[in-house]
Amino acid sequence: MIQPMARPPTPTSATTATTAATAVTTPVARVESELAALTRALEGMSRRSRIYERLDRSGYLLARTLRGRGPMTISALASELGLDATTVTRQVAAMDADGLLARSRDPHDGRACLVELTAGGVRRMDEVRADREARIAKLLHDWPDADRETLGEMLARFNAAIRADRSADQLTQ
Repeated sequence: MIQPMARPPTPTSATTATTAATAVTTPVARVESELAALTRALEGMSRRSRIYERLDRSGYLLARTLRGRGPMTISALASELGLDATTVTRQVAAMDADGLLARSRDPHDGRACLVELTAGGVRRMDEVRADREARIAKLLHDWPDADRETLGEMLARFNAAIRADRSADQLTQ
């Protein structure tokens, strides 16, 4: 069971303003409010960051998936990312043109094409991941390790709930 953080984070003016402006009255309302503030903050950080000049956010997520799962068909990659195959096809084409991906025939189904990262794609994805981790480490530098671990566990649970909800949506369409 996940325990609450050892000490609550000190509210910043941004979180205080968000909470006060929306009259947060329930735990779910607090989560919604904080997610709205987080989304806004991440979008702002992304616009000001040079991290994604080498590999945009979409390409980064695609590369991380391929790095973790190995060669995949575009349809499997689209399913894994919760995206439309045409969207992934465009992303793959852009990364292929940059030499970050290689295509090959699926040995189990000669009609299908597998995509995988090239050595350059792995290198670029690793560089972007290292920059992202350094940025996160800077933001969490004064958090106790237990709080960092709890945050990771809670985000993993939340992401799993999103994936499960997306899967349920696909079954009912």
